[in-house]
Amino acid sequence: MRMCLLAVLFLCVASQAYAGTVSLTGTCSYTTGNPYVNFTLSNNGNEAATNINVAADLSGALVRDKNYYIGLLGSNSLASMSFDLAPIGIGGYAGYFNVSYDQGGTVEDSVFPCMFYFGKETHGRLVMNNTVRENGNVANVDVSVANPTGSDTQIMLQIILPEGVVTQVEEYSGAMINADSSKNFTFELDGVSPGASDTGFIILSYENQSYHFSSISSFVVKGNATTSKSSGISLLPFYLFSSLAIILFALILRIIIRDILR
Repeated sequence: MRMCLLAVLFLCVASQAYAGTVSLTGTCSYTTGNPYVNFTLSNNGNEAATNINVAADLSGALVRDKNYYIGLLGSNSLASMSFDLAPIGIGGYAGYFNVSYDQGGTVEDSVFPCMFYFGKETHGRLVMNNTVRENGNVANVDVSVANPTGSDTQIMLQIILPEGVVTQVEEYSGAMINADSSKNFTFELDGVSPGASDTGFIILSYENQSYHFSSISSFVVKGNATTSKSSGISLLPFYLFSSLAIILFALILRIIIRDILR
């Protein structure tokens, strides 16, 4: 009876020591001649993601049926989907796919940027750069947009933030950049995790001579702290469970040997 109880405890410890992970990768593709953007979601982890919701937000384009639901995405598997668009003009568009899913009873979020062209591949002349200033769990993302052309250009700047980070101003819409000049913008962020290293995105969109132009710039926010935010699973529980499993295994083996020698 005692040996059976120890065996049960050993199996319980072994099951708790196992820790699964979900690792999602999202990629988008397009064909210039049709109004569809394809999105492929891959799970490279060793655990399935469930109740997956994919929402498309593509700047400057109306998305028909922009939400897509996947009940289960297993380990080392992928799912492909298409989104029907109605762009406001010919040219380049930038946006992102927001993916939320369940893992181990908690809801996680991931953001995947996307750049595509409709009707014609266009590359604008406006240049965007960004720098990040950090102070604890607060950060400022300073964005500079230069307009080297000979005409004034009206733009829209949109920020896509890491999970848990918030800002009072999510976009600058209708801002004017004068010809042969530049203009600075600031996004004030709050909620940056101590020791974090998370990626966000800035999307620049504008029109010129009936063409649409977009570009994407990434930035990284790092909370000022001596400890780092874990992107995986803590190894401490694993070592504790492993040690306990070894002890239980030794006890079981000792009992078996003693019973044999009787």
